[in-house]
Amino acid sequence: MKKTIKILTLILTVVCCAAFVLTAYGIYKLPDDFLTSGSKIDLGPVFSLSRENGAVSAFSGDAEDTGNQSGYNVKLMNIIPVKTVSVSVTSRKYLAAGGELVGVRLKTDGVCVVSTDSFENAENVKVSPAADAGIQKGDSILSIDGSPVTKCEELTKAIENSAGKTLELKIRRGEEEKKVFLTPEKTSATGLYKGGLWVRDSTVGIGTLSYSDLEAGTIAALGHGIYDPDSEKILSVSEGEILSADVASVKKGYAGTPGEITGIIGTNTLGSITENSDRGIFGELNFVDGRPDIYPVATASEAHTGKAQIICTVTEGEKQFYDIEIVRLNKDPGTDKNMTVKITDAALLAITGGIVQGMSGSPVIQDGYFVGAVTHVFVNDPKCGYAIFAENMLRLSEGTN
Repeated sequence: MKKTIKILTLILTVVCCAAFVLTAYGIYKLPDDFLTSGSKIDLGPVFSLSRENGAVSAFSGDAEDTGNQSGYNVKLMNIIPVKTVSVSVTSRKYLAAGGELVGVRLKTDGVCVVSTDSFENAENVKVSPAADAGIQKGDSILSIDGSPVTKCEELTKAIENSAGKTLELKIRRGEEEKKVFLTPEKTSATGLYKGGLWVRDSTVGIGTLSYSDLEAGTIAALGHGIYDPDSEKILSVSEGEILSADVASVKKGYAGTPGEITGIIGTNTLGSITENSDRGIFGELNFVDGRPDIYPVATASEAHTGKAQIICTVTEGEKQFYDIEIVRLNKDPGTDKNMTVKITDAALLAITGGIVQGMSGSPVIQDGYFVGAVTHVFVNDPKCGYAIFAENMLRLSEGTN
């Protein structure tokens, strides 16, 4: 009898510990707000969503419910209360899926500091005026003595013509703008005045178009932001273009060595870039090439593990569908690495070895819905990578974050 009691006590302890851990997970990891387009919200096998009057299995999406937010209870095993959340029922959004290879040209907001440097001045003393002024790698220089700076040449000319006079520079560091004071020095090598700065004012690259919103007149690509390769900070954009592009060659990816699509940028401007963010590049739609394929957008709650497809262009000619599997979902609102995907299509693996640079932005289609876009490759396993929910891209595109 005592042995049975001990076993039952042990089982009860394990169950209580498991319930505590799962409840804590639900509190901190499940979102406080859900968005649905009139379908069931899947919280997995152990959590359920209910109102006070009983379990809720679906949302009607009727006009009277659209946009409505009200309290719902998340329960563990439909018994233990976990948290109260809000559910918003929205009308279904429709997008023209991309998949075309595109060229991206960005003009930075001001000039981006790649690095600071030291040199020997006219007295053969090593100096670094930029570092002394407090300028750091990744800063954007916006103006000199009140005059806007948009090109590297403008900064160079202002420093060379300074005659050693202290210059007032307006810079942006992250979200903060501040003034610094740079005193150029004459170099021993050339006799010119220098500031000890390496800067860039633009960048060009290749990626994949994610979608065009024909109703809103907007366009999105990449699914992730464009970073300065030297400072490793996201580039602040003043203007840019999304252009047509053709595949020139494909370098196959292997474990430890990412592959890459090399493209030839065309002349058709598909859109003008207005924002470069962690969720992709966004802008105004200028041109739709061919007859667009329109898909309803899945909310995060509708995405599930299992078979899906991506649309991308890895050979000369039109975009193609390739089979993938969504192997894991992460619906944590604090991340945009929402899906782990695996390339399963033999034809695509034969060409690319998996996900390669240039495929970022490739639309993910599941059950006839636009689910998201590919964003990153796993360097040690190029068959796998991350994708972002379309819902998260749309929130930024529509300015709702």
